[in-house]
Amino acid sequence: MVSGKACTMYLVRHGESEANAKHITQGHTDSPLTEKGEKEAEQLRETFADINFSAVYSSDLKRATRTADIIIAGRKLRVKTLAGLREKYFGDFEGKDHAEFVKTLKSEFYTFENELGEEEMWEHKAHPSMESDAELFARAIEILRDIASRHTGETVLVVGHRYLIRMLLVSFGYGAYKNLKDGALNLGGYAVVESDGTVFTVRNVVGAEN
Repeated sequence: MVSGKACTMYLVRHGESEANAKHITQGHTDSPLTEKGEKEAEQLRETFADINFSAVYSSDLKRATRTADIIIAGRKLRVKTLAGLREKYFGDFEGKDHAEFVKTLKSEFYTFENELGEEEMWEHKAHPSMESDAELFARAIEILRDIASRHTGETVLVVGHRYLIRMLLVSFGYGAYKNLKDGALNLGGYAVVESDGTVFTVRNVVGAEN
């Protein structure tokens, strides 16, 4: 439970990108929003119209920064981009067809889902070139702790990515590997999290695939 006056963070997944539409593995690969993705971001702008954001942070990848820019259009805010909020790095499979990625690593994914305990899952790499979930979480959580400490009693927008938000939700106790699907959040989905810089409490999740 969060104690004292907390920071409220809206953790938002970006709108549809061109790579999403083409079923390409993205990770750190840059890809702009599609027209549909722009509309999803515009819908979020309407959804958050009455929320007084004090600051806006985003992954430095185009699909996230553009989503953030659209959400805060008309407000006197600037998006602060942070590479640490990027999606999980998929190594040699970046920019490649997602179906081929899944097919190539089928046995590794089977091991992950059926033979590993939860602690082992955090450290597991389906391929040596990829980032582990533990590595992804480590870089992201330090940023969120800093944001929470800087914005006590304020509400902040943080735009990131599918897998990144999934791992945060797992670590915050919203779900587990076994019941929180790989998608975690639909495009344009979001989680509302409160934190005092130490404890993180999930207050609401919209667009989750449980």
